[in-house]
Amino acid sequence: MREAYLNSQLCATARDALQNRGTISLKLGLGIQRPPGGGRDGMAGFDQTGADMTVLTTDRLILSPVQVGDYSDLCALFGDPAFTHHIFGRGLDAEEVWFRTLRDIGHWQVLGHGNWAARLKDGGDLVGTFGVLDYRRALDPPFDAPELGWGAAPRFQGQGLALEALTAALAWVDEALNAPRTVCMISADNAPSMKLAARVGYRPYAEGAYKGGTVQLLERHAP
Repeated sequence: MREAYLNSQLCATARDALQNRGTISLKLGLGIQRPPGGGRDGMAGFDQTGADMTVLTTDRLILSPVQVGDYSDLCALFGDPAFTHHIFGRGLDAEEVWFRTLRDIGHWQVLGHGNWAARLKDGGDLVGTFGVLDYRRALDPPFDAPELGWGAAPRFQGQGLALEALTAALAWVDEALNAPRTVCMISADNAPSMKLAARVGYRPYAEGAYKGGTVQLLERHAP
């Protein structure tokens, strides 16, 4: 009973946080509407009393800030070793996904940006997560610009959906954050992500050391 009560309270809190979120509609190639409640201290969309939760829409997708209601679908996504192979080398358990979910919610509340859960407009299935991140990674050399991160479930790969979502996220970054440069890191053997990164304008600039391994660091300059 206590667990059910706590879950209901968490869900209510998440709903309240999303009531005043801004919405951006992206018909790729058209303009972006800035969400209400502009940023302070260089953090676009962030209000000292709460974050503007920005929703992006594309032709086939709705990208909403990760919330408690996404947890069960995120467990299925991150528990799939085929999805996490190039990220963690294994599937995550429910506890690990829960902490990731809380981190994503807090990231939006503190910084006004973070991970979106990308869902199909038709049916609502979770396609993957796409985000603008500040994880303060123990990376050498360290990141010095906003990080883009993404991942699509295996069953949705090869359909152009990841490209659609990532293009929307980058369009938002270019407009709302006015970031002249963004970065990402990808395992060198992750050919699909390397190909996608190249399609949206990322180019390698260094190799990085991260948690005992080597990753490719890439950068993209805003148009």
